[in-house]
Amino acid sequence: MTRRHWLAVAGYGLAITLSVLGAFALALAWQERGEEQAVTISFLTLALAQLWHVFNMRDRGSGFLRNDITGNGYVWGALALCVTLLLVAVYVPGLARVLKVVDPGAVGWALAAGMSLVPWVVGQVLKQATAG
Repeated sequence: MTRRHWLAVAGYGLAITLSVLGAFALALAWQERGEEQAVTISFLTLALAQLWHVFNMRDRGSGFLRNDITGNGYVWGALALCVTLLLVAVYVPGLARVLKVVDPGAVGWALAAGMSLVPWVVGQVLKQATAG
């Protein structure tokens, strides 16, 4: 891997880390959620951010909506399967108890979804800025 690749890996890792910590802090402070819900929201933020990260893997200079990633049916199938597994983890009582996750509620899901998109947005902006 080149130096540019290592910097990209570190940058994406930092963006995901900051979005997860931000979701946790917002859940605790702004939404005044309990610790269990805040931990669940941060877990969901991490999981979703990793799922959306696949869209940052498009080639620089490729189309935003039409590229090798968005055109791959296996990517969409994997995303659907993983989101389903997250829903199962939260809403199947026995599994939720083992994983120590709780229902974050609609606002918690929105926070997790919104914060999980931050690394993707940052990646797309940087990819567009360095294209060419």
